[in-house]
Order: sequence, then C-alpha cells, then structure tokens
Amino acid sequence: MTELISPSLAYKLNFFHPLLMWALLGLSFYSMVLGIKTKKLRTATSAEERKDLIKGQFGRRHHLVGSLLLALMVLGTFGGMAVTYLNNGKLFVGPHLLVGIPWLAWKSS
Repeated sequence: MTELISPSLAYKLNFFHPLLMWALLGLSFYSMVLGIKTKKLRTATSAEERKDLIKGQFGRRHHLVGSLLLALMVLGTFGGMAVTYLNNGKLFVGPHLLVGIPWLAWKSS
C-alpha cells in the first residue's frame, strides 16, 4: 500500500501524529492558564483587580484556544489513522486506536 506515497514521505508522516499530540498538550496547559485567569476575573473582589484582568480578555482567548484544540484533536486523530492506513494498508485495532477514538468523542462532547 506504500505505492500511494513515496517511502521518504511515508517515513516523515510517522512523526505528524506524535508531534501534534505534544503541541496539543502545550496548548492544553495554555488553555488551563487562561481558564484559571478567567475564573480569577469572575471571583475578583476589588474593582482595580477586575479592571486589570478585563484588559487581558482571558475568557475570549480561552474560548478561541479551546476551539483550536478541538479542531486539532479531530484532525490529529483522523490524520494519525490516515497515516497508519497509508503506510500499512490497514488500521491496527489495538489499545492506541481503542483509546484514541473514545478520547476524541469524550473531548468533543
């Protein structure tokens, strides 16, 4: 099945999914920080603290990063499956696939 793509491209595509997963982990931590700052804004008691936090627009940025995370998770999941299929001509029904698909469904719900 590797006749569909060149061997060098098939080798390079193997790194797409793991690198994307590391990027998603970093974006998740960034989104967590934005979410914590958004909560801090909601629970702020002094007017001065609220004014400083409102300028950061943390809620809007948290929402945008969350939307980006969802899009990248879906593309990464199906991209990983596509690379496996292109390289091997089949999908391996194993723990990685059996955990990855429910994880995607859980995160996108």
